[in-house]
Amino acid sequence: MVSDDTSPGRHTARKNAARALAAASGISYTAALRQVAKDDTDRQPRLRWVLTDDVRAWFAGEGWIGVQYPDLYAWLDDEVQPTYDCDWCGQPGDARSVDSSIVLTIAAFDPDLSPVTGHLTTRKYHAACKASGIRWATPSPLTIPAGPQLIGLPSSAQPDQVAELDLDARPVIYSGDPEHDGRAVLLLTARVIDDLGQGTAPWLTEFELFLRQHGFGHPGSFIDTRADEWSLRIEALHQPQWIALRTATADDGSVRGLLLRALELPDAWVEQARHDQEVTVVAGPCTSHWDEPGIDVGVAADELAKEHLEPEDPGGCRCALLDAAHVDELLEGSFVMGQISVVADEQVH
Repeated sequence: MVSDDTSPGRHTARKNAARALAAASGISYTAALRQVAKDDTDRQPRLRWVLTDDVRAWFAGEGWIGVQYPDLYAWLDDEVQPTYDCDWCGQPGDARSVDSSIVLTIAAFDPDLSPVTGHLTTRKYHAACKASGIRWATPSPLTIPAGPQLIGLPSSAQPDQVAELDLDARPVIYSGDPEHDGRAVLLLTARVIDDLGQGTAPWLTEFELFLRQHGFGHPGSFIDTRADEWSLRIEALHQPQWIALRTATADDGSVRGLLLRALELPDAWVEQARHDQEVTVVAGPCTSHWDEPGIDVGVAADELAKEHLEPEDPGGCRCALLDAAHVDELLEGSFVMGQISVVADEQVH
């Protein structure tokens, strides 16, 4: 039977019920709202929309990540235009008089590429042409930037002041000493783009402070320093290959990310990272800053200058020239190191 309850108080009643449930049970309002929606199992659209189980589950809140829809039945009743040209046969349709279907295209969740299961499009059909349903749109890695990534870095003393930095990364296999030879290392370099008129050195200090607050340091051993909440996602099977450097992962699968970068990943590096289930991140200033006042990278700057010509662009960087042989030298200067875990394949697909 089609419900004729179209009262404007339904949405408010649901929110009030969710608030009451949250107060009584101690669960969050969001969780309570979903529970109230799931409890409303016998609700029907006002018009002749024929809904399938997967659409009803979506309306009840199943699969929502990073987004909230307060009442999708009310949306279908009051906001969706009942007249349409069928997206299958092209003939006119009207949900007020003909059994009709809706197919919702939803962005499939991916913690790094698509953190919100957003509603992208709605298609309408005669029910005789096509059944209702949910279509999941898989995010494409083709939009991942291939070059340095611009980030905003707030000042620890004045958070309203935010400098802009470019972060870049390159994978290398460490070969500094027999105990740790073959370890997968990710060199992370930061270049200050907008220093807000304060100079480069203070913001590189802020960047180092941020890393140290998250577990990076000079341990003297690869085992002693660990950034426990950080992790690295490695996607190497398809083109483009890419990585996602995360600073934290929540219980619901959402992440806070620092770097999303498409880059070529050597097979040996990927194999070693997956075997060890961890990567050593060595982070510090871009080579374009090495000659600036207040920046100390130890003997690495002199070694790089001896081994390679200056870049054609006086302001350009030579970070692409850094390799595994430089890691120990970099750690003697302004670079810091942290061990982070590699996310297992089954955790991200």
